[in-house]
Amino acid sequence: MKNCFECNQECCNDVIVEIDQPVTVEDWEEIKWKVSHENVRVILDNDDDWCVEFLTKCKYLGNDGKCTIYGKRPAVCKNHDPETCVVNGGGSYYKVILENIGDVEDYLKKHLESLEEEREVEVNVCPECGCEFVDEDED
Repeated sequence: MKNCFECNQECCNDVIVEIDQPVTVEDWEEIKWKVSHENVRVILDNDDDWCVEFLTKCKYLGNDGKCTIYGKRPAVCKNHDPETCVVNGGGSYYKVILENIGDVEDYLKKHLESLEEEREVEVNVCPECGCEFVDEDED
C-alpha cells in the first residue's frame, strides 16, 4: 500500500464533487457545458457515482509535495484514509472519464439507454380561444 508521499498527492491535485446521475437530454447538455471548461471533467467512479472533477492543485501543497499547513489542514484532509485512497485500489480509478464534448457525444452513442425516454404528451386545445396547451398534471 502506498502512503501519501508515494502517490504524487493525487487527492491534493483535484476536487471531486458528486452529482446526480445524468438521465435526461438536459442533464447531458449540462455535462457538455461542464466539460467545456478548462481543467474540468465528469467521471463515473468505481462506486457508480457521477462526479465533476476540478483538476486543480491545492494552494497549500508545497513544491516538495508536503502540506504547508499540515497542523491546520481541513478535516477532510485529516480524515483521508490511505487504505480507501483511489491510488491504493485495484485497476483504473474511474469507469468513465469525459473531458470534452466529443467524449460526451461518443459516450451517448454507446449508451443511449441512459437517456430518459421521451414520453408522449397530449396537446389540448382550449375550446374558447383555440390555444394549445399541455396539462402538466397528466401522467
